Amino acid sequence: MAWFKVDDRLYSSLKVMRIPRRLRTAAIGLWTMAGSWSAHDLTDGYIPDFMIEEFGAEDEHAQALVNTGLWRRVVPEMSQRDTTGTDSDVLEVSESTGYDEWGESPEASGYQFVKWSEYQPTKTDVEDQREKERDRKRKQRRNSEGKFAGQGNVPPGQTRDSQRDISGVTGMSQPGHAVPDPARPVPTRPQPTPNGVGDAPAKPRLSNRKTRMPDDWTPNESHEQKAAELGVDLHAEVEKFRDHAIANGKTFVDWSRGFHTWLNNALKFGPRPGGRPPERGPARNKADERMDQNRAVIEELRRYEEEQSTTIQGELL
Repeated sequence: MAWFKVDDRLYSSLKVMRIPRRLRTAAIGLWTMAGSWSAHDLTDGYIPDFMIEEFGAEDEHAQALVNTGLWRRVVPEMSQRDTTGTDSDVLEVSESTGYDEWGESPEASGYQFVKWSEYQPTKTDVEDQREKERDRKRKQRRNSEGKFAGQGNVPPGQTRDSQRDISGVTGMSQPGHAVPDPARPVPTRPQPTPNGVGDAPAKPRLSNRKTRMPDDWTPNESHEQKAAELGVDLHAEVEKFRDHAIANGKTFVDWSRGFHTWLNNALKFGPRPGGRPPERGPARNKADERMDQNRAVIEELRRYEEEQSTTIQGELL
């Protein structure tokens, strides 16, 4: 990447200050854009006429740069080269040869940066630098013997991705086939079985998957003990539990544990003595609770106002 260099004192230079104020900003903007374009395209400071219009500038802006000495006008059939050492504002073409003073073939008319090669890298400088950079990278990819990195690790006559047949080489084996050493036997390990390692007995595993109630499900001894402790009818609770599970499509991981929970709640939701079901109030939500709190606050304020009113009346009397 080529850079267009701008002096940090450009704003106060005499040449810039000689540009009329009404044209100064536009002219220096044109000068900067043209310089970056020339550095990118390697034209050595030559700006053809059509680029002036492309930059959005006017001819008077370009002429202001010529008048102050930052640019020179290139006449038709003039080449795009540096004008260092040329005193006139307009470069001439040799009539005898038809070529300009640098020996190049004439090109389109335009403008030329004054003393470009003194302040900016020329096309030759940039191309030489790029070639040096390419050569440096090529050397980085090769080792001291001139081979690419890693190339020295590959045996002669063999590519990196190929494999030789080393079956006939003493002390070497094919990949994936290790040669056993009698002095260092490989220790044996017990063969795993589907139920565990070796002959260890398998532990029953409970599935974490929920299922519907099995048709053959029945309560066990722990359920009988729990029902006896709570004083509930086991057979009646089993029928309730089964009907509730089937009617509501219940699923459990462990149905025995689910029935234990059912028995623990049997007294809470069961009928009261005398055959009456437990009384339950209407369903309440947070809005009802907030309403009750508001009523309590209003009632408290009402009592406070009554007390204050009674106190005032007593003082008046």
